Amino acid sequence: MVVGKGERVETQDLVLPVIDLERCDGCELCVQVCPTGALGMVGGKAALVQPEACNYSTTCEEVCPTDAIALPYQVVFPPDDQGGSS
Repeated sequence: MVVGKGERVETQDLVLPVIDLERCDGCELCVQVCPTGALGMVGGKAALVQPEACNYSTTCEEVCPTDAIALPYQVVFPPDDQGGSS
């Protein structure tokens, strides 16, 4: 399984980085520093080839010279408590 931009992976509710293939220049730095071997090269571009192995240490994001790797997040606010006491 390869994860690219805009794809979501439901692998045990893992939070996974997204690789922007348009920004990736194929330098392989992220693949070389990935501590779990989750990243690999596919078609000359970095790819999350083993998402279940990813622990997102941020090392890949830090070494990427083109900022092609990012961890998208979603801010979730708790519902308003409409039934509280005054």
